[in-house]
Amino acid sequence: MSEGHHLDGGPVVSNSRREKTRVCHVITRLDAGGAAENTLRTVCGLDPERYEVSLIYGRTEQPMTEWIRRAEARGVALHCLPAMVREIRPMTDLRAIGQLYRLLGRLRPHIVHTHSSKAGILGRWAARLRRVPCIVHTPHGHIFYGYYGPVLSRLFRAVERATCRFTHRVVALTDAETEQHLEAKVGRREQFVTIHSGVEVERFEQAKVEREAVRERLRVPPGAFCIGSAGRLVAVKNFGLLLDALSRLHHKDPDCYHLVILGEGAERGMLLHQSLDLGLHERFYLPGWFEDMENYYPAFDLFVLGSKNEGMGRVLVEAMAAGIPVAATAVGGVPELLGRDEWGLLVPPDDPQAMAEAIERAACQAELRARLAQKGKERCRLYTAERMIQEIDCLYGQLLNEQGRCSK
Repeated sequence: MSEGHHLDGGPVVSNSRREKTRVCHVITRLDAGGAAENTLRTVCGLDPERYEVSLIYGRTEQPMTEWIRRAEARGVALHCLPAMVREIRPMTDLRAIGQLYRLLGRLRPHIVHTHSSKAGILGRWAARLRRVPCIVHTPHGHIFYGYYGPVLSRLFRAVERATCRFTHRVVALTDAETEQHLEAKVGRREQFVTIHSGVEVERFEQAKVEREAVRERLRVPPGAFCIGSAGRLVAVKNFGLLLDALSRLHHKDPDCYHLVILGEGAERGMLLHQSLDLGLHERFYLPGWFEDMENYYPAFDLFVLGSKNEGMGRVLVEAMAAGIPVAATAVGGVPELLGRDEWGLLVPPDDPQAMAEAIERAACQAELRARLAQKGKERCRLYTAERMIQEIDCLYGQLLNEQGRCSK
């Protein structure tokens, strides 16, 4: 944890030893992705002897079933509000705020912790109206660029500025995310605290799979250099950049490279069409999203990410833990994670030629891949799930101390 506040006060649960701290997390949806996994990991990790945890989420198309089961088994109360949707729909959004207001009235939380932009706005305003003592928000990156056009982006910045005025803490995934918010005039420095998104590092370190069998399952030709990536198939992830880079490599060496992207989303059809147009359909595979991603990473020789915007890049941490060297565009919190080619290769954003050159460099230099893989395994220890939960626990304790909360 760095920047903003340092959490050295320790967790304080309540004025009464017998009463649990009621925490309500709010997220737009629980579709497969970094924000949903981070949120589910948090609610599962909080001590059930000290916390009474609720999770409110909106309409979800591809739920993270295994994580939702874990949350239920840990005693987390799940509440689905169909009116809470990602799209901007003024009347539906007002209805969602009303539903949140009524539900928070029943749950009577001491802390409301919102996640992502839409739920962050609706959830914090509902909490404000309910006079919830502590309001926390984790943006999981930001939508100041890369998601919408200039008009909507300006609107979101204005709404975020207004909402941030009554937010007690904003949890940034990296220090760079804090700086980007401040540059956009969203929030004050003292409101921000950096808590890295936690990854079950051991799960990826200890995966025991037969590499060649996984490569066969992912249709990787024998002897090919396998480029892997993972994430939601949406515009901001810019997976089309990877196909453009693959096309450049394919022209130089038609039999060398193969691209696999693990994920689902709205751009699946577009990516398949792009691969056909580029003549790459035999060198590209979209197998879908898997709950056990750790069993697929070993197939990759290099893990790449071409995003236009990225809060931290948790899939990069997963690949590092699996011992796979990484390369990614220098956006959001990625440069902080990878350093200057110290823990991974940095590539200028939206530059397919630079991405192709980085991939070719890694493919041709086994020593470079080995060095990055070793450095990555060391680096990922800073991003464990246990560390994230401890820091969130301390944050809650500090906030309750600051607010001087009495039992509600």
